[in-house]
Amino acid sequence: MFRAAIPERAAGVNILPGKGFPWTWQHQLVNFRGADNIADWRRYRANYLGMIRLIDDQIKVLLDGLTALDELYNRYLVFVSDQGDFAGDYGLPRKGVSLPRFWSGLGIEAVKMITERWCH
Repeated sequence: MFRAAIPERAAGVNILPGKGFPWTWQHQLVNFRGADNIADWRRYRANYLGMIRLIDDQIKVLLDGLTALDELYNRYLVFVSDQGDFAGDYGLPRKGVSLPRFWSGLGIEAVKMITERWCH
């Protein structure tokens, strides 16, 4: 179905010392479990990207259904995600990036980027 190659890691473990203790500690936990192997990371990334694709496809089904019912513009839609994942970048599999979310509906300002933290 898909022919694109799995993307390589954005950054390797060589960057970890400059990131501080939490990052190196997390990497040590992963290595303790024996997961620092390129084949494992490639599979992990493929699975993660596949899950993202599945979610995107289901959002499309929802939006297509609302459009077919002529209800898309009569609803407020709020999509909230978990923290995302490093998916092998920095040699880390865990959470730790921003919390993606968006709102859509009448009266909501279009294309506004909010960069400050909104949870902890």
